[in-house]
Amino acid sequence: MNVTVAVPFIKGKSRPRFANGRAYTPRSTHDAERAIANEYRATCMAEFGRVMRADRGTPVSVAVMTERNVRSRTRKADGNTQPDVDTPDADNVAKLVLDALNGVAWADDAQVNEMHVYKLDRQRGCPPRTTVVIEWED
Repeated sequence: MNVTVAVPFIKGKSRPRFANGRAYTPRSTHDAERAIANEYRATCMAEFGRVMRADRGTPVSVAVMTERNVRSRTRKADGNTQPDVDTPDADNVAKLVLDALNGVAWADDAQVNEMHVYKLDRQRGCPPRTTVVIEWED
């Protein structure tokens, strides 16, 4: 099985916040996780007519790619590409994706036995996007 989804933003998992002696996840992180999960569901419904989910115990491979525009202060004379070395960190992007799809694309994120995260070079005119490719054997 192979499912590819893309969302029009780049976001990493935020650190937990604390209030009144309790930890909580910021709303922006919840909203991003919900958007990724909803896009996964919509893509599956459009392609397969149902939401696809790897059975418990099935190994899953995940690739996450981020793309974005060159920095606004970059002159055209400096080129159309540049390395993406800005926040969010690659591991935080991966953590957000894994948490968003936990219980949706797979039963438990412990099933993910292979993961690749790519922060692709910034391209002039490229809108921000996170693409996720999920693969498992049926």
